[in-house]
Amino acid sequence: MDALRIHELWSTFMTAWSIADDIERLSTLDRCAATDVTYCSPRVVISGHGALSEHMGRQSPSRPTGGHFVVRSVSHHHVHCLTHWAYVGVDGGELFTGSSFGALTGDGHLRVVVDFAPDRTTERASPCISAWSNANREEGHLS
Repeated sequence: MDALRIHELWSTFMTAWSIADDIERLSTLDRCAATDVTYCSPRVVISGHGALSEHMGRQSPSRPTGGHFVVRSVSHHHVHCLTHWAYVGVDGGELFTGSSFGALTGDGHLRVVVDFAPDRTTERASPCISAWSNANREEGHLS
């Protein structure tokens, strides 16, 4: 996968966080995430893009109205990628930033997403690492 495609993948994923309509958000996730995607943040570990879509829908009201996520940079090699992103308010100012690590499927969808966002604890990190290891083992990247 080339850098442009990886950037588009993350942009689509980040856009899903701001979509209020359940059907549209799930459709957006279909374009960028595997059906069995695992999402990890310091607070949750979620499996499946249906459950992830529901989680995204619950998070939208907690963010400032009219804001959206912007992908600032993307790095990748093999089936792994890293993005740095920002949540931008209606005035264009960055309200907070974070980073996300991803593992891709063979057809270029996000299989695992591990979010690192501000003001979060790392107490749930080990399930995220387990999800990453399991996904990579299933894809044949770890023995």
